Amino acid sequence: MKRENKSIDLVHIAAVFMIAVFIGMGLLTYGAYMIAGAIVGTIVTSLVSLMINVPWWSGSILGAVVGLAYAYYKESRPASPPTVLREKPNHEH
Repeated sequence: MKRENKSIDLVHIAAVFMIAVFIGMGLLTYGAYMIAGAIVGTIVTSLVSLMINVPWWSGSILGAVVGLAYAYYKESRPASPPTVLREKPNHEH
């Protein structure tokens, strides 16, 4: 029985590092968007990987990044001013 050399390549190290950083920094503030993006990315990439040769986990990383970018964009826009409710004039003099 021959033992294979299972070396960790740079892409996997970068992917694990990115996941750790995004989970650590983003989940506290933009967690819902990141999780939703990762789920959608995983589903889409799983379907795409049936047609072409891409790893399924690349979609979860890309989806989390897109979710984080959308959440950051949404939070960085200036808030709209509050709507002022005006009283209707009373014409019963």
